[in-house]
Amino acid sequence: MDLDEVNSIAIIGNPNTGKTNLAFSLMNKYEGKRKKYLFGYPKKVAGYKTVSTIDDLFQLKDSIIFMDEIQKFIKVYDKKANTQLMELISTFAHKKNTLIFTTQLSQFITRGVEAFIDTWAITRIDMDTLKNGSKPKRLIQRLCDIRKTDWVLDLDVGEYYEHSFKNKIGSNKIKKFKNQDIGKDWR
Repeated sequence: MDLDEVNSIAIIGNPNTGKTNLAFSLMNKYEGKRKKYLFGYPKKVAGYKTVSTIDDLFQLKDSIIFMDEIQKFIKVYDKKANTQLMELISTFAHKKNTLIFTTQLSQFITRGVEAFIDTWAITRIDMDTLKNGSKPKRLIQRLCDIRKTDWVLDLDVGEYYEHSFKNKIGSNKIKKFKNQDIGKDWR
């Protein structure tokens, strides 16, 4: 995945399935020239700048921004917040920013917001936790892999299903990522 080519990446999965590690794996592999930012992240991480206000986010250009557990910062159940998230993703795209965020539940991502997400990275997830009709549920249902059942996308920690309409044919599949030694930083 080329982070210079995607506008937004939603990483979704059950708790303790490596969502944050996956995000850092994608960012640590990045070899381009854009700066990398962490929004509201509780620890300092070498090679990343920290942003702590929404106002600062809107000033970033040519950057990669990571929000861990996006629902902590943008209350996506609130209709106004969904509009704000769509505006944020749209503005980021025009400023050549890439937003990477994690969440445990598809319910935090409305259908309107789904339209702005061009890449999905899904770790192990129980199918009954996914919102009916949600984009991640439909993508998993279309996947042809023995680890997908009606009950679960049964991936090991260190595996994820990547799907993007920007990917080349054959690139939308289950992939592996290395542990980045990112633990539970929200304690």
